[in-house]
Amino acid sequence: RVYQAQAWQQDALTAERLEPNRMTIVALDDNAADLAVLQTMVRGSEYQLVATRTIAEARRAAMRHRPCALILDVVIGDDFSWDLMAEIKKTPELTGIPILVISALEDAAKASALGADAFSAKPVERGWLLESLDRHVKGEERTRVLVIDDDEVFRYVIRQELTSDKIRVLEAATGSYGLERVGQERFDLVLLDLDLPDIS
Repeated sequence: RVYQAQAWQQDALTAERLEPNRMTIVALDDNAADLAVLQTMVRGSEYQLVATRTIAEARRAAMRHRPCALILDVVIGDDFSWDLMAEIKKTPELTGIPILVISALEDAAKASALGADAFSAKPVERGWLLESLDRHVKGEERTRVLVIDDDEVFRYVIRQELTSDKIRVLEAATGSYGLERVGQERFDLVLLDLDLPDIS
């Protein structure tokens, strides 16, 4: 009972800090440092984060705040959030809420099969996070361009020329990292240098 009272008080304090003109996201991660990074990434945006560190807290926060999106880590202590994801998909009050999975586990296929709307390996990039939220929450999507080139100056020039509100430019300095990025998300265009140091 003491724990439940403390948990309710913590939720109440969180709710008081939430700004009514910003969209709320519930994030689940047992690593406080990773949650702090997510908090920093959404700062200055139209999103605000409710941080949770256990599956029970995430479930309670989702029901309480009815967020615009959920961010889930897969490994939570000795447990996994796969069951929570399936539960959310079956809960009428939460049906349709986009789920973004951010994990150290390279299991994008399983996340997609269980209904995740987007997947990123850790460490997550701010651009990917905000773009994914915009795409799945607001239906907005930017053209995504990947530049694979070991020449840092060339990548910088391309990024300066192309980056805009409608275009997001990502970079890879090696062929192997370029392949890794293509495996993680879809790109509309790849600008590829044929003379790479690690692969032809």
